[in-house]
Amino acid sequence: MKMFVSIAACLAMLCVIAPTNATAADYVGASKCKMCHKKAHAKWEETKHAQAFSVLQGADAEKAECVGCHTTGYPGSGPVAEDMKNVQCEACHGAGSDYRKVMMRKKEYTTEKAVAAGLVLPNEATCTQCHNEKNPNFKPFDFAERKAAIAHTLDKPRGE
Repeated sequence: MKMFVSIAACLAMLCVIAPTNATAADYVGASKCKMCHKKAHAKWEETKHAQAFSVLQGADAEKAECVGCHTTGYPGSGPVAEDMKNVQCEACHGAGSDYRKVMMRKKEYTTEKAVAAGLVLPNEATCTQCHNEKNPNFKPFDFAERKAAIAHTLDKPRGE
């Protein structure tokens, strides 16, 4: 019995101190997305999302609750990296460092594999994280209408 307890204790300790490979994906920025998704990027540049940070005036440009919805990947405090200003691709599709690797393997790429690697297929809940009553400039949010306004496709559709 003592041996069983000792082994169980050792295994438990290994679980606690063992290194893990699970890390959060990094944000890569719209310039990386643009390399393969030129048409989608051009469409994004025509939207209000592409200029979202510039509309913050005065102290709002430093308030975490404002900056978080007008940037991509904002950690919640500190200055905003220049390449993360505005509501970029990854604000809706998730941090791209992991799914980007999947998408770059063109012969093996499927949407399912990209989703498994972290790609977010945005829905109304994605949008209403920012487009909600907490926003001081809130206007009624019609998901279908707004989705149509920013709709974009991949430059090179790939078979599933």
